[in-house]
Amino acid sequence: DTANNLKASVYGNLPIYSLIRNYGVKIDQELVLDSHNKDFRTLRQSGGQYVWQDYGPYPHWVSVLPQDVSTKSPIMQNFSSLDLLWPSPLTERHLPGINYAALVKSSNSAWTMSKQFETSPVNIPAFSKPASPSLEGQFLLAVSMSGRFPDYFSSRESPDARIVVVGDDNFVSNLIHYSNSLSNIAFLQNSVDWLAGNDNLLSIKTKAQWDPRLDRIQDPKVKQATYRFAQFVNVVLIPLIVVLFGLRRYAKRRRSARSAAEKS
Repeated sequence: DTANNLKASVYGNLPIYSLIRNYGVKIDQELVLDSHNKDFRTLRQSGGQYVWQDYGPYPHWVSVLPQDVSTKSPIMQNFSSLDLLWPSPLTERHLPGINYAALVKSSNSAWTMSKQFETSPVNIPAFSKPASPSLEGQFLLAVSMSGRFPDYFSSRESPDARIVVVGDDNFVSNLIHYSNSLSNIAFLQNSVDWLAGNDNLLSIKTKAQWDPRLDRIQDPKVKQATYRFAQFVNVVLIPLIVVLFGLRRYAKRRRSARSAAEKS
């Protein structure tokens, strides 16, 4: 609940869950947390201006890795990036006549929160990994389906149709400005084109997609080492090169002036 200090609770037996389950996917009422994640940040007022306040890594905001997306689905071709905000895991029911494609999964170092939901970004220690490694794993977060679906209200089947299910209803909300996840719109647009059957248009669009964010490095140790190297290059190495170049030019000019004086 974004209007109530991010308090989390299960929805219960809403009809939408039953409808989606009838079509072939079960949405588990759990939260997926991942060691590959976004920093939680929010706007605060300081000195009459709004600035971003960063609370640090937030496992509930899952940052999907390129190796964890489908390489066969046209929706995910030339994948740039995707961030899911408080996602729930999905379970395929494998109904006959339905073609499933696992579009997006968490990393292998993810886990679920199913009881005593803790979501406050100021209480990050409560998000630590479970004590037992057996509780960690990879979870399905988005799936596409195509085929003739069973009618929810009768025993008939639908005509050939397509469905995309994402275990997250925040990934294209205005929260993407807070999580710096504007590239999520590309995933939504690709999904809409695929649902509409615009496969040819989709193959052209995905060739031009790219992610301008500078957050490709996910490993915290590698990221910190990269930051330190960048600081060394920009703060120490480049100024040192400039100074040495200036000293060399100065010495060269002095030698030229001394040589000219001796000749005269």
